[in-house]
Amino acid sequence: MFWNKKQKQAELSVASCLNDTHYSIAAVKNNTQVIFSQKREFNEDTRHLMAKTLAGDVERWNLIAHDCQLVLLPKQYQLILMDALDVPETEMATALRWSMKGLSDYDLATVAIDAFLMPVTDGQKKAFVAITPQSAIDEKRALFESAFLEVTTISIAEMALKNVVTLISRSETDSQSTPMIVISINDNIRKLHIVYNEMFYLIRELTSKPDAGSAEPAELDNIAFEIEQSINYCVNKLNLPEPKQLLFTPGFYPIIDRLHNIEEKVALRTTIIDLNHYLTIEQPLSLEEQHGVFYSIAGALCFNQDELTV
Repeated sequence: MFWNKKQKQAELSVASCLNDTHYSIAAVKNNTQVIFSQKREFNEDTRHLMAKTLAGDVERWNLIAHDCQLVLLPKQYQLILMDALDVPETEMATALRWSMKGLSDYDLATVAIDAFLMPVTDGQKKAFVAITPQSAIDEKRALFESAFLEVTTISIAEMALKNVVTLISRSETDSQSTPMIVISINDNIRKLHIVYNEMFYLIRELTSKPDAGSAEPAELDNIAFEIEQSINYCVNKLNLPEPKQLLFTPGFYPIIDRLHNIEEKVALRTTIIDLNHYLTIEQPLSLEEQHGVFYSIAGALCFNQDELTV
């Protein structure tokens, strides 16, 4: 995590995402119940109202001075796979900082860095390193704190996504014995993940990037081909059991009626994640609504206890 400090004991876990055009915020109780979720959108004329609007939501939900996790969205950081160094995981980010010269578009002297280890495969020890401008983090923290929320943790979308995969695997016993392939979408960034035993074995951006609302058969074929390649990599390179399940995050709701085409090609049980099936939500959320608050709800789940502090 980019930022993690001791949190006060609280009945609710709160998480939020923020960019230039919107914020989303959600609270989850005991990893079982969504107490509330909210997305607010802004434009150039109304963006100056973002902090005031957030403060109003914080007061309305009785969250003043409450701990909050900020989840960075995929466009807000770079994720780079590197050879891990022989240091404790908590020191990995600092140790790898200057090894990334030439690999990042950011000025390494002014970035925040986080790292998490991948499982050792074929004797190789790898780590994913996430980097983001420190100034961007400071700006986001300042906005939340001006709205009377205490930002105690800053993490990335992958860690939030892993919470949802953990929730699903613990709810479905047949999901625990084999790896799951999860395809996510946010701001037109599509990533494929292989998750097994609640750990990432692969994270990569898809080269096939069709518009989610109008994917043509050829484009779906390209996605299926990339999934098949990942299955082969999982079995032949990672020496893991063959995946049986393929999950898409709620943002793929526009092509839900076409996912059976992919399912037939890759021979995996294929579904779109529907949080209504795994969490108690008083007013069930449509998949479109879930897409807007997905990473906030996911971040408010409390399965990841890693304290990767930079």
